[in-house]
Amino acid sequence: MLRIRLHALPEDNADAVAELARVFGVLEDSGDITPRGKTRLRFRYLTVRFVDHED
Repeated sequence: MLRIRLHALPEDNADAVAELARVFGVLEDSGDITPRGKTRLRFRYLTVRFVDHED
């Protein structure tokens, strides 16, 4: 398992999660979390696992 932290605009986080889901099995997704301070960026935490892709 891997724990990944994203820090980007909400729409970029959503795009990144969609791409990561193509490669990994997403076990847990925190959704966007607003950090302290004035920023449009959001944190998002994913727990993923490697999946066996058949070629």
